[in-house]
Amino acid sequence: MMILILISILGIAGAQNLFCSEEFCTKYVAEVGCPGLPDGCHIQNKTHNGLKLPFPGPCDCCKYCLENILEDESCSVGTQTSIVPSTICGPGLYCKTNVYDEYKCLEMKSECANKQADYDYRRRVGELGHMELRPNCDPDGLFKPYVCIPGEICYCVNEKNDRIFGEIPFTSLASYKMHCHCSRAHDTISRYMGQSLLRHEHMRCKSDGSYDPIQCIGKQCLCVDSDDGKPTFPKLSLVNMTRISQKTLPCFENDTHIENYYYRVCEEVLMRKVDDIIELKLMGHDIVGVVYPKCQLDGYYAPVQSDGKKQYCVTPEGITMEDYVIDLVTDEKLAKTMNCNCARALSIIQGNEKPECLKNGNYNKIQCRRGLCRCVDPNGNQIGKEVDLNKKDQLKCV
Repeated sequence: MMILILISILGIAGAQNLFCSEEFCTKYVAEVGCPGLPDGCHIQNKTHNGLKLPFPGPCDCCKYCLENILEDESCSVGTQTSIVPSTICGPGLYCKTNVYDEYKCLEMKSECANKQADYDYRRRVGELGHMELRPNCDPDGLFKPYVCIPGEICYCVNEKNDRIFGEIPFTSLASYKMHCHCSRAHDTISRYMGQSLLRHEHMRCKSDGSYDPIQCIGKQCLCVDSDDGKPTFPKLSLVNMTRISQKTLPCFENDTHIENYYYRVCEEVLMRKVDDIIELKLMGHDIVGVVYPKCQLDGYYAPVQSDGKKQYCVTPEGITMEDYVIDLVTDEKLAKTMNCNCARALSIIQGNEKPECLKNGNYNKIQCRRGLCRCVDPNGNQIGKEVDLNKKDQLKCV
């Protein structure tokens, strides 16, 4: 079942390419024609704009766009017998009946929309922190795939705004660089199945949460698009993972991939340990107290590792960060809450201003820079308005 799920994620549209062609679309447009685009899709200004979507016809042969309509304008939810719509409620709005039982575009009510409203209110009354950014919501009111901390990092989140795998140094171009599709797909499948995926079940992601261009199902590998995971060379035969190279897979990247070898450093250690334990069990030995390395979706080491006696932060390559080592007995409380988010951020922040980390590699709840202090959450995001350094003790951070 998992292999079927992964195949659908990696390229359900790949099969479509076998039947859809430029010749087919040319013939389709000539014989059937394409619908005209609404005015708003051509204008694209603040009040007149549209949402580009895949064409609701064969092979995506035509351009298709729905014109965004404004709050309190009439809309339709549609039925199976309705005609193809030409309009849709704009961002932050949804089609719902009002008090007069009329379908109107009304303000969307969601956790993300509520957080945006709170942000806007606090900005108006002067209670906004200088490093707080307005929450990113998609047209459905869900959280967009990334959160950024100015001057520090950007990281991937799921639709509920929970942090998931994937982070990069801070950039103002995160909307273009952090789509986090691979990381989100893994998170969605894990929640659907109610458990973490095994090492041979999940897709390979890059450190920014996008798809690694080489994906392997079992021992057979193919090239995919880093943005959406669809096959980029659907007619190319699958390649055994022991033969991957620039010659066999055009998507092979010399700076990230290793010729004839797919697994990364953490995966290699994990598999070797698992194989050793299986062999010992087959020989009749009782195995207890085994601690396995925890690997990320890119095959490198997860931030928090343990040897059974100590818990510690590591680099993606598995190097222990000596400043962040916790004894599991004497520092049990610190170990339980250990996430190493701050320690990892220190290693990728490109500026000179660094956050202050606790002994367990977590963010100190109070962060100060340039004479100002602020409260932050476990991911380093500012909470509330900052105060002068000499009033630091007045902060009540939870």
